[in-house]
Amino acid sequence: MELKRLSEMDLITGRPVQNRRYYHVNKDHYMYEGMNRLIRNYVQWEQMQELLEEIEWQNVYMASEEQPSYGLEYIVEVKKDSQDAGKQVLLGESIKVTFVTPDTKHTMEQTLVMVHRFGLGTTNVKPQVS
Repeated sequence: MELKRLSEMDLITGRPVQNRRYYHVNKDHYMYEGMNRLIRNYVQWEQMQELLEEIEWQNVYMASEEQPSYGLEYIVEVKKDSQDAGKQVLLGESIKVTFVTPDTKHTMEQTLVMVHRFGLGTTNVKPQVS
């Protein structure tokens, strides 16, 4: 229902791929910059970047649960041999960050929403939800 409303408002665009539909934020919408600042603040993206600066990571996801035990949960994909694999930390008071390997990620029951790809030292990036 909400995806339909956002699409009708032209805040997001969707495209079908086989039996799925992929949505992207419409960066040309007049409300994009203000909403981007609001969302970045809510998901504590700057604090997340600081945490990731010292870690060799591949992908960052947000986990989606109907009733999460924390406000939000980031899932950070690291290499199989990473010393960070399996760790969990708390970002602020309400955001859990879990470090997983590609094998572990595929066994997770949560829906994962891609936030950013291929970190490996990348800094000052804006979250790009797709």
